Amino acid sequence: LTLSRLRHCDLSRANLQRVKFTDADLTGANLREADLREADLRGAHLDGADLEGARIEGTLFKAPDT
Repeated sequence: LTLSRLRHCDLSRANLQRVKFTDADLTGANLREADLREADLRGAHLDGADLEGARIEGTLFKAPDT
């Protein structure tokens, strides 16, 4: 899902383990209680995304380049 546009998508409770969201646009996405363990979110846009209760053990984060 690298470079995907998933703005304001409801991905709550989704199993997203090991998914590559590199440079994806997840602005305003609902990721509540999603399983993001070992996912790659480097460069992903997460402005306004709801990560409450999400499992993020081993998840890779890095701010997007502007």
